[in-house]
Amino acid sequence: MEHRPGRRRKRQDDFFPTLLLLVAVVILGVLIWPSENSSTEDITPDSTPPTREPNAPVDEPDQPPQCLAQQQEFFATLSAKLQYETDRVQGRVGISFLCLTTGEQISINGDDLFFGASLAKLPRLMRIAELVEAGAFTWDHAIEYRSENIFFAGGTGILRGNIQNGDTRTVGELTRLAAVYSDNIAYWMLSNYTVALENRIQDVFDRYLPEEITGGENRFSPNHMAAILNILYNGLDQIEAYRVIYQHYLNSSFRYRLYTAQTSGYVAHVIGSNGAYIHDAGIFSGANPYILTVMTYGVYTAELYISHVSNMVWETMKN
Repeated sequence: MEHRPGRRRKRQDDFFPTLLLLVAVVILGVLIWPSENSSTEDITPDSTPPTREPNAPVDEPDQPPQCLAQQQEFFATLSAKLQYETDRVQGRVGISFLCLTTGEQISINGDDLFFGASLAKLPRLMRIAELVEAGAFTWDHAIEYRSENIFFAGGTGILRGNIQNGDTRTVGELTRLAAVYSDNIAYWMLSNYTVALENRIQDVFDRYLPEEITGGENRFSPNHMAAILNILYNGLDQIEAYRVIYQHYLNSSFRYRLYTAQTSGYVAHVIGSNGAYIHDAGIFSGANPYILTVMTYGVYTAELYISHVSNMVWETMKN
């Protein structure tokens, strides 16, 4: 048998480098292989989702250009529809739309001034709510009825003929009647009391609208009314008494104009009527909440027209 000296030595020399290489590979693999507890932002969601106020804007991730374009196209289409509805009628029409999730506003003659009629009840009742919240008086505070102090006792309401000098009603009840039934006697009882408390009626208007616009008169635009409704909406989480006002208008007895079969239960609205002036303004709840104000003068079948616009906007936003 042929003997080959030095062969075993060579195998030993090859073994140790190979072993060192395998050990290095194993160590490197342990260092870079992901463990069960490792995580990245891409694959592991935060276990505690962020919270937000119910009416606060949703923090959406940056939308890709095509989504922004689709949103712009959507509101452009809605604007065109509202413009068409305005152009097709005879008489004066002003419309203000405000999307409460995106802040998008559409104004069709939205800066035109109209006699506000009972739309003015809303800022008055909002001021009542603020004074209750501040502790100036309570919902249970009684106000005495004096006929000589009532500027206008006709028109809408249920107190007319059902109240006498010396009778009292609480602030809470008068507020409910003024909102749900647009009761003029209830409104003027509240108005007289708060004017005595704050010295002048202009204080109420100045709080929500520029003085140079209103001049102390019951005149404002659809955009002004939308701004007042937006103050109410944004204050629902901070001012408990605002929620009382909102609920009253949600339960309005006037089931027409903005209130339709489609919007029933979703719109808190305040109407205004005086001769040829026919208005409605409301907050629409749902997946895509919004504000819609329609003010008209001299429009034939104005109430049906407002209902038609209300349904058109509702269906557009819903879809």
